[in-house]
Parts: sequence; C-alpha cells; structure tokens
Amino acid sequence: MDLSLLEFSIDFEGQKLVDSIISILSYISIPISFLIGFSTGSVVNLVISFASFIILSWLIVLPAWPKYNQNPSNWQQVKYEF
Repeated sequence: MDLSLLEFSIDFEGQKLVDSIISILSYISIPISFLIGFSTGSVVNLVISFASFIILSWLIVLPAWPKYNQNPSNWQQVKYEF
C-alpha cells in the first residue's frame, strides 16, 4: 500500500493562506447562518446553513490544491559522519 497518496503536503505560506480562508469564511458564514435562522424562525435552518458553509470550506481547504504548495521549503541536508 502506497502511503504517499495519503500525504497532503502544503508549505508554510499555504498554511497561512488556508488559515486566512477559514477565518474569512467563518466571519461570513456565522452572520449569514444566524440571519437565515432568525428570519425563518428555525434553529434547524440555522444549523443546516452553517453545516453547508462548513462543508463548503472543507471542500476549499482540505484537498492539497497546488496553490497551497507554491513556496516549498528548502531544508538543510543532514550530513552523517561515523
């Protein structure tokens, strides 16, 4: 079994981008979900709308899109001496 298929590598700049995307989507989805729930008078609609925003944000940030790995880190090579 090839475990490299399960590795979703992103660089540090990609992690910052994902963090800002999650923050922006949270700031947008919470008031919209509240307004949907308040206007319909239903907590169920509030939860459904918020869950749909969460699923949308997962689809945006969970796959390791190539734009999240545009600045790979160059690590220093370790020299082993025996």
